[in-house]
Amino acid sequence: MVAITTITLTLATKNIANGGIDSGNVYLGICGREFRIESAIEDDDDFQRGSRWTYILGDDPPPGTLDDESPPLIRNIHNTTEGNKNTPTINYPLDTVSLVGPGALNFGFPVYVRLDPEDDNWALEYARCSVNPGTQNANYWVWETLMRQPDEFLWLGPRCGKYCYLGYFGKAG
Repeated sequence: MVAITTITLTLATKNIANGGIDSGNVYLGICGREFRIESAIEDDDDFQRGSRWTYILGDDPPPGTLDDESPPLIRNIHNTTEGNKNTPTINYPLDTVSLVGPGALNFGFPVYVRLDPEDDNWALEYARCSVNPGTQNANYWVWETLMRQPDEFLWLGPRCGKYCYLGYFGKAG
């Protein structure tokens, strides 16, 4: 059992007409709970067409531990502005024992991205979630979307489904 101190989530919106969302909220589900995802950048619509961000929940990852192709890192605004109600380290601290994947002790908590739309659809092109990046291999876990071709994406919205479950890609190293 190792405490989860850092979660990163990279999200990309397909650059197509009506691909972004103007209203609604996006959540990451992991270890049996959800985190609202939104940047701390004022006047920025995080999920507009063609956007790609990496959100940090909890502590900052060590420098140089994420892929060189990672988009800009931004602090998840709800990490701090919600009185620490939206961080993996406080009140309901998360632990790697609750992660989903081969060798984990609990297979009951999937990792997913969820859109809670008002009346928007979202063209999700890519999602990648990592836990404790930059730590020992036994503590660094990765999940990704299964879309692999440039033309693949998933519509999320009130009339087409609200969840995208991420596939377990193993412990990074």
